[in-house]
Amino acid sequence: MFQMLIFKIRNTALFREIEKFAGISLILIFGIVTIDGFSVNEKTHLLPELSVLNKNSSSGETILLNSGYFQLAYTGNGIDHMNINLVNLNSGGIIIGDEIGVFDGDICAGVAVIMEKHLIDNSISIPASANDGTENNKNGYIPGHKITLKLYRNKTVYKLYFQAVNNTNDVFEKWESMFASVDFSKSTGQSQLENQTGIKLYPNPFVKSVRIEINLPQKQPLTVEIFNMSGQLIRTLYKGDAERQTTLIWDGRDSSGSKVTSGIYLCRSNQKIVKINYQASSE
Repeated sequence: MFQMLIFKIRNTALFREIEKFAGISLILIFGIVTIDGFSVNEKTHLLPELSVLNKNSSSGETILLNSGYFQLAYTGNGIDHMNINLVNLNSGGIIIGDEIGVFDGDICAGVAVIMEKHLIDNSISIPASANDGTENNKNGYIPGHKITLKLYRNKTVYKLYFQAVNNTNDVFEKWESMFASVDFSKSTGQSQLENQTGIKLYPNPFVKSVRIEINLPQKQPLTVEIFNMSGQLIRTLYKGDAERQTTLIWDGRDSSGSKVTSGIYLCRSNQKIVKINYQASSE
């Protein structure tokens, strides 16, 4: 029975595309999902279509792949997902390469890139993660909040127009599904530069400390955090209102003041994520 289940799952179009894109093998055994050596409980669901944990085949290093412009507000698999099913893509003006994000305000809770298979199916399903419950570090949807869709195309971000169909609601609810018909012609756009956050790290790799320079399009709230590759929050470097240019220093210590071990870490500045290579000093 389990072999038949595995066969059915691995032969879905979604799983074939993930394996082709990321070079990973997905196996479901006794309620545990194994992703190229990583095991997660089935309750956490799978990662969004183009955001997966993968291992670098040459170095064995674990890396985080993301879909492109929109950056997920969470690391790992997310929790208590809601499936956002978009239909009538062809008549709605959606094209190959369009990137669609599911947003709760400025929090990106789900993302996927349109491929040929989606236009053939005339639909796409995007899992959106719920917030993990921490009020000071929102990283997903709050139940009851309205669904907002954004589309990135040709260096422009659009607020994607949609209407819920099939008697479903356009509010986030854990474990539920929304079906919606989209219409790009009714969407409103804004330049990529209006929302762009620039971040520079140097030196990288670093031994004693790394300088983090953040450029914002305008004065706005800013959260800068360090995560390990398992998605655990190591340290919050900054949280509050910030000017257009902010410079921070990370000395390789966690929130308790202890030095972390050598390895790859993730610096998340609002929705943008970059890798930091820390090499602990032998002193």
